[in-house]
Amino acid sequence: MVSVTAIDHVAEFDKNYNTIFIREAVGNTRYFLQPNTHYDTYYELAKMQELWDVDNQDEIRVGTTTTTTTTTTTTTTTTTTAPAVAADDTPASTNQCSDLFISEFAEGSSNNKYVEIFNPTNRVIDLNEYAVAAVDNAPTVPGQHEYWNTFTDGAQIAPGDVYVICHESASAAAIESKCNQTMSYELFSSGDDGLCLAQGTEVNPTYIDCVGDFNGDPGSGWEVAGVNDATKDHTLVRKSGQCGESDWSVSAGTDSEDSQWWVYEQDDFSDIGEHSI
Repeated sequence: MVSVTAIDHVAEFDKNYNTIFIREAVGNTRYFLQPNTHYDTYYELAKMQELWDVDNQDEIRVGTTTTTTTTTTTTTTTTTTAPAVAADDTPASTNQCSDLFISEFAEGSSNNKYVEIFNPTNRVIDLNEYAVAAVDNAPTVPGQHEYWNTFTDGAQIAPGDVYVICHESASAAAIESKCNQTMSYELFSSGDDGLCLAQGTEVNPTYIDCVGDFNGDPGSGWEVAGVNDATKDHTLVRKSGQCGESDWSVSAGTDSEDSQWWVYEQDDFSDIGEHSI
């Protein structure tokens, strides 16, 4: 009989986080060294005392690992599912969104207003192909924009990055430090003026994501996630896992569960400059 002494893998890991000692628990007493390339995943492997495959010493088993121990009287089979090694950290590489969308909208006090646009794709996107369309209260022609605001020539958004458009008179330090471009006051809502991220031309636009709509004056503001007048005196932050939505009624939702937005208090700019899909 071969005596196997149990190894405290977590203790070994804590002694030197750059390495993980993994041991075959079926009688083999050799140790193998695995360089740390995904700290968190290997730490979990260490905690689970993941077994090294003695027949495939160049890689750790991931997926399903089966170990069978046989004695003269019984056979015991244990199956352990190990977590997969973390994938590459390329921004937005596995999300389902295929185009830009509005990730944040703030109607703050005074002129502290901004719109944040997020690029969820794996490619750099040229903003010359886009614009921000808007209306002032009730549009002259319902369903059509009145203002067409273009981006600075050469403006781009890198994969997984944001682009912040702010009111030309915004004074809050949090906004000024993250602002990529200013636009005129016509773009920025006082709560009841719809805006849409658009693609195409001013004459023939495609609205790909909106806050509010172009169908008429809603009063003081639109309801979002069950919050009355949420587009006035609030900050809206897009929930993770959501993409652009040109149908405002779908985007706004009826309560906190089905809405695509979190509704924050006025002048809460804590999320500006970043977004997680």
